Amino acid sequence: MPYVTIINLIVDRRRHTLRPFERVEHTADIGIRAFGHNQRELFANAVYGMIDILLSDIDIAKNDGHTVNLVGLDKQELLVNLLEEVLYLLNVRKFVTGSIKVNRIEECELSAELYGETYNLSKHRVEYDIKGVTFHQLEFRKEGDLHSVQVIFDI
Repeated sequence: MPYVTIINLIVDRRRHTLRPFERVEHTADIGIRAFGHNQRELFANAVYGMIDILLSDIDIAKNDGHTVNLVGLDKQELLVNLLEEVLYLLNVRKFVTGSIKVNRIEECELSAELYGETYNLSKHRVEYDIKGVTFHQLEFRKEGDLHSVQVIFDI
């Protein structure tokens, strides 16, 4: 069983009553285990967990927004595609995601709104440089009414 560190919530995550995510230490990489009462909350908390790994504990403004419409073969690929989109926006478009609203998740489609701000060197400090989202040990679980997913990131 990997060593797990509980992470405090910041920004929009304070409104959640359940622990939205925790870090999972992995041999050469790092990951998260996200939680949610439904699939939309689970996917949003996975994004928050990845942002928490990427950036130091900062307040991210919600000045700008991006709509994402994604497709995938299954929910595993949908989640990886969503997390990769957040990485793309940060690395290529210099957009820092601070909040997400998952509007719709169907079997092979996802629609969401990402809110945040332009990356600013004087404000945003990258804690871990995530190179990619992996399918390695990607695992969805459901225990009672609680959903969880584990995601490992290549750093």
